[in-house]
Amino acid sequence: MIPSLIDKKDLTTDNTRHGFQTFPCKNFADELGAQHYALVHNQTREKKVALIVKVAIDESCYYYIDGRDFLYPIFQMWDKKNIANQEGKEKAYSKLLAILKEVYGSKIEEYFQRAASSDQSDYRIAICELATHDFEISQSHSKNTHILGGRYSTVFRSSFFVQSPISPDRIVTVGVIKQFLYQFKPEFDVYSL
Repeated sequence: MIPSLIDKKDLTTDNTRHGFQTFPCKNFADELGAQHYALVHNQTREKKVALIVKVAIDESCYYYIDGRDFLYPIFQMWDKKNIANQEGKEKAYSKLLAILKEVYGSKIEEYFQRAASSDQSDYRIAICELATHDFEISQSHSKNTHILGGRYSTVFRSSFFVQSPISPDRIVTVGVIKQFLYQFKPEFDVYSL
């Protein structure tokens, strides 16, 4: 998909979302993110049991980055929000690119540069969608050590969609979690960026 679309000047989400095989996915995060989702995010019931399911995922499973809470907002609004308003677009681009490279690896620059070269929101989103499916970027993101603060106060280091079903032999552990084992202070917060 990526080679046939990345150089398309009039790329839109119609190109990245329609005509490709779809499959059911489950959302996965690193352990810090899983704790956040289990104990905080979308919790409305008083009596709840927070579970963490650890799953072994490798190249035989199709997975791609869940960019909804961090990557997409930066690609879409990098030049319209805080840093750009305070320091100008040139400095904002440099700062955000440095952060993206820390979190997603150096290959993200190719995609971010393309998104930044356009004012078209749909083009930016489509380029970001290509980036989320780039295997090299996904591998780099899986090794991210920085704590990210995303939309809706999500906190995580990495987040992915993994093709379902997940076979039971890939389940490593299942455990109940009652309290946070990690500090949840983001190093890079999408709202401040």
